[in-house]
Amino acid sequence: MRAIVFDKYGSVDQLRLEEVEKPVPQADEVRIKVCAASVNRIDLQLVQGKFWYRMRNGLFNPGKATPGIDIAGVVDALGPEAIGWMLGQEIYASLANYGFGGFAEYVCVPKSALALKPKNLSFVESAAVPTTATTAFQGLVDWGQMLSYRSVLIIGAAGGVGHFAVQMAKNYNLQVTAVSRSENLDFVKSLGADFTLSHEKMEFLSDERRYELIFDTVGDTSAHKYRKMLTGDGKYVVSAFSPSAIVSSPFGGILNNRKVIVFRVKPDPKDLSTIRKMIERGSVYPKVDRIYPLEEIKEALTYATSGNARGKVVIQIAES
Repeated sequence: MRAIVFDKYGSVDQLRLEEVEKPVPQADEVRIKVCAASVNRIDLQLVQGKFWYRMRNGLFNPGKATPGIDIAGVVDALGPEAIGWMLGQEIYASLANYGFGGFAEYVCVPKSALALKPKNLSFVESAAVPTTATTAFQGLVDWGQMLSYRSVLIIGAAGGVGHFAVQMAKNYNLQVTAVSRSENLDFVKSLGADFTLSHEKMEFLSDERRYELIFDTVGDTSAHKYRKMLTGDGKYVVSAFSPSAIVSSPFGGILNNRKVIVFRVKPDPKDLSTIRKMIERGSVYPKVDRIYPLEEIKEALTYATSGNARGKVVIQIAES
């Protein structure tokens, strides 16, 4: 089978397409024929060799690793203990906790990692969902307790996480103010945003409105600067790990008597099932900016992490 591999950390230039052996599912594993895999910043961090990925994949070199955490495809083979799944079922999944491997024609993952893909989406569209939609869902609902609020400011609203967050917040009838680059303001309006603010002009920092919830998917501005924009019981939630965003502990803290939460998404098939229901009833829909073939993985990763993408970038690996 074909797969993207690299054997030393560095730039995307380390990536290459090779013929490798097709994996065989172990006891509780399911082999998936991958039809599409979306591109995430985490994939780039793996290739670059960020510290936490070196701890999991090799301190000095990754062996022969394959990036790719979000997949959509078809159940192709079953391990003897992979009860509950059948050949031919259409699934989507995040492989973030299972060694990546999505940029390949086949991958084996534990049966517990899978969820049925939305019936009304193609494989390309389904691959755009797992990590970013789950991040938006957990950030807004689990950490942000969105259901207790009426207004939310979403920073980075045109990106992978942000474009899902806008739609989810509107689905729960919140008043949404979306922050994005000027060229993307019409795009975030089309997602349902009630108000828009330009990020590069930093006009949102002088906005006189107060928000019960701020959801930051970018993390490029110190959380201290958001104090005046929160209501008395408001909450700032950031999903992007960056030095400027982390103002207390890595998992939460208090800033000027207002809660500040920095979190990392936890892949959860139960959340994917909830998101699938949202998608199937038309409340949420993935926006795919560009589709690349497997051979153009370097270009895809570069574009997806440039900050210019509207929605998601997807690698199409098979037609069906």
